[in-house]
Amino acid sequence: MNSDELNELRQVACETAVSAGQLAREMWSQPRQIEQKGFRDLVTDADFAAQQCITDTIQDMFSDHGFLTEVDDSASPESGPIIWIIDPI
Repeated sequence: MNSDELNELRQVACETAVSAGQLAREMWSQPRQIEQKGFRDLVTDADFAAQQCITDTIQDMFSDHGFLTEVDDSASPESGPIIWIIDPI
């Protein structure tokens, strides 16, 4: 992978993180829907929304990339030439 490709990945990662952060900030003062993934392991609707924002944006840019996500998402591919690790909140 050359430096231009790495720069593009970094730029998309930064822009996507900012967008997901803005979404999480907007949802901060709203009531939360909370689910339990496991013992002491909670996930909120804000987690789902931020993760969806991230994976959708990255998939739009790099349709062949995969994801390892905090919240199970059967719609996101798990394999590809690059695997993004997503833990939104």
